[in-house]
Amino acid sequence: METSLEFTVGPGGWLQAMEIGRGGGLESIVAVRLAQDPDGNWGPDGALYVLPPTQEKLRALPLRRIVMAVAASEGLRERLAARLDEEVPEPGPELLRALSGYVQPELPPLERPTARNLPDEFYTTVADRYRDAAARGLNPRSAIAAAASVSNDVAGRWVREARKRGYLPPTEPGKVKV
Repeated sequence: METSLEFTVGPGGWLQAMEIGRGGGLESIVAVRLAQDPDGNWGPDGALYVLPPTQEKLRALPLRRIVMAVAASEGLRERLAARLDEEVPEPGPELLRALSGYVQPELPPLERPTARNLPDEFYTTVADRYRDAAARGLNPRSAIAAAASVSNDVAGRWVREARKRGYLPPTEPGKVKV
């Protein structure tokens, strides 16, 4: 993953995702209006606002990443629901001004070392990312999996090993403990 996303919740189900490059520069701004389906899952309802509005940016929209981040973050879903009934301005500068408040950045990318036996430094990083995700209201294992582009099972094994090595406290399965 070459970029990270920072989210801002807006009125009426709008969510702004600012795409930040590796060097920290702003790559693009995408605002997408989300709605809940009958099962309570959030997804795009078809309304988008993209800056800069180029064909290249439209083709590279991080919609899947946005939907995955919302699904993984209870705090983000709660903030979307809390602002759902607010009046929404027309797309444009007014909408961007309305997209203020809570910012929920993704975890930075996590790169797995190439060695077969992973070093202690890697597991301390996993523990740091776990605590960071928990503090943001994200599911830590899912957030680590997304940050490292690995499966939840692999991320779970890393978390278990970080606990085994003492970088995270012991816990019960299914419970987040930092």
